[in-house]
Amino acid sequence: MKHRGIGALLLAVPLSAAGFSLAANRSESVSANSAPPYWEGASGMGAILAGDQCPIEVQKEQLRFSLSGFPSWDLCEDAEKFAAYGGKFTAKYTFYNPTDSDYDLKLVFPLGLLPEYYPYGEEVDRTSLGYSIQKDGEAVDFGVRYTLNDHYAFDLGKGLQRLYPATRTFYRDDLPVTVYTYHVDVPKRAEFGDYANFVLSFGGSAERTRVFCSEYCSYVVKNGAAKLVHNFDCADGPFDLSVYVLGENITEPQTDVYRRVTSEAELDERAVITLREKRTEDLSSLALSFRGKNCPVADSDWKNAFTDYIEEHRTPNSFYSNVDPTILGPEFNLMQWFEYSLSVPAGGTVENTVTAPIYPTLDGGNQQLLYNYTYLLSPAQKWAGFGELTIDIDTPFYLSDSTLDFKAREGGYTFTRDSLPLGELAFTLSEEERVYLSNNNWNYNGDGDALVTAIIIVCVLAVGAAAVVIVLAVRGRKRKKRREEEEKRLLQARPQEGKIDLPDEDDKREE
Repeated sequence: MKHRGIGALLLAVPLSAAGFSLAANRSESVSANSAPPYWEGASGMGAILAGDQCPIEVQKEQLRFSLSGFPSWDLCEDAEKFAAYGGKFTAKYTFYNPTDSDYDLKLVFPLGLLPEYYPYGEEVDRTSLGYSIQKDGEAVDFGVRYTLNDHYAFDLGKGLQRLYPATRTFYRDDLPVTVYTYHVDVPKRAEFGDYANFVLSFGGSAERTRVFCSEYCSYVVKNGAAKLVHNFDCADGPFDLSVYVLGENITEPQTDVYRRVTSEAELDERAVITLREKRTEDLSSLALSFRGKNCPVADSDWKNAFTDYIEEHRTPNSFYSNVDPTILGPEFNLMQWFEYSLSVPAGGTVENTVTAPIYPTLDGGNQQLLYNYTYLLSPAQKWAGFGELTIDIDTPFYLSDSTLDFKAREGGYTFTRDSLPLGELAFTLSEEERVYLSNNNWNYNGDGDALVTAIIIVCVLAVGAAAVVIVLAVRGRKRKKRREEEEKRLLQARPQEGKIDLPDEDDKREE
């Protein structure tokens, strides 16, 4: 007999933070100042259970990182070069079924966040970048699934909820939708810089209604009415704006155009506002209307991502979502997952091997170029049991800042343990052995050289810091937020090795 259902989910993703670097095999010498000092990478993860009822145990896991070269900062400019990058990891799990019945597992493997040096806009098939799934040495068939991507950091729990959502009570396929489309024509008074505000005022229910527009608007509540305000330049000419009302309809909107003539905004009575169309449809047809013609995403995944997108961007305590569904697409906003099944025979074992590229943080803001890798081990704690773990890093480079105590060997480094470590795996590689400055390097030796050196270093650091600030400003808030989330997560995820201090018996008696 077989137990059917989602017994477990296997996730093995390349994870890393952000950065910049140079190719390890470039013949010419390139300064770290020739590229941004920091580029964000992607992220990596091990096996995890969807629930707590799965009896399958992991007898052993062999995790191998094959890192013979580093990605370069210019991969974002060359799709072929990006596809040719060979850094990867292979996670080999030996699953054991201790029960007297065969057990079917449904597993998923998220491809993870894209690194910043991914060639956006180029034609790159991510599924052809070195991913593979095997069972006992034979290739496993898999499907490709999609969920909404948060960009900042991959949240496993949220991702699984989006992949297998509970029954939706509000966002049903047959939820009624009312669409108002307005044509706005305002006479311009200058060639540029003649800004005005298009204002929609209406009433509605925050519990039974969701609203978004085809153009970004600010949202306020004034005198008991909702107001959506779209700022535009009259020099750009007439435009159309659609208001999408999901669920219970709003009161008939009032529309006006205001422009700042003096210090006060005044109603522009010359503006011509025409309601071109008012139509009704259902949520299913509306969601699919925003899907591109050649988009590979299935109907169900697209509708789930669409509704998650609307809800994630809803203004707190209101029914308005400031979104632009036309930007939804698999490359930018959707997380890809491989979904497949395995059957573990009663009392038997199955060897499941997952191989994937791993993209490091490229960090050129130090004395040396650093390549930071992270792999999440903690999800494996949800298996019914976990045995031996072996981690190999096959690389000619230098290892430092590791959260686990690797032993050097010919051709790389190895860590072994007869149980699952607490925390996560994070380590740094560099082309030269890591150099750390000590306080003794700053001692003044009386001839002025140390002081001058110190001043120069401080100046260089100041200039570098200013450059980083400029780069971050250009990259925008998303990158800053994602890095803060990643640093916070990694700080919390440091392994908790060693002795745990507990009160001794004397202390207990004193209490």
